[in-house]
Amino acid sequence: MTTTNLKSFIEELSGFAKGAEVLLAEPAENTDRFTKFSNYMIAIRGTADQLGFPDLSRIAGLGEEIAVKATHVKSPNQSRKCMSCLWDAVTTIKYLLENPAAEGTPSEEQAILTQRLESVLQSLGGKRESVSPDDIEKLLQGRG
Repeated sequence: MTTTNLKSFIEELSGFAKGAEVLLAEPAENTDRFTKFSNYMIAIRGTADQLGFPDLSRIAGLGEEIAVKATHVKSPNQSRKCMSCLWDAVTTIKYLLENPAAEGTPSEEQAILTQRLESVLQSLGGKRESVSPDDIEKLLQGRG
């Protein structure tokens, strides 16, 4: 991948991160913001996977999962906790995009953030069930 392509991908990711940040600043009455936020995180995670940025992908994945869970929380305290985590996720994503050399060398702060996001996600019921590529292949072979 050329440096120009990498820069354009990073600019694209930065645009997604900015969009997610704007959503978090919207009034709490906007119930769609968590769904829209998770869509931004999916886009960031997918692009980060393509570029080989595992730290960025992991943070975006956790942000996605928390945003999805946040659509179902009833308690204002849980909602605030989700918002706080999502702000932290966006801030970390923006930092990693602005400082690509930090990718692959997680800092102590990043490790603490990741643990916090995982802990909050567990308190919300954990990650959604997922299907692996191998499971998909088995399902497709069973159809034939």
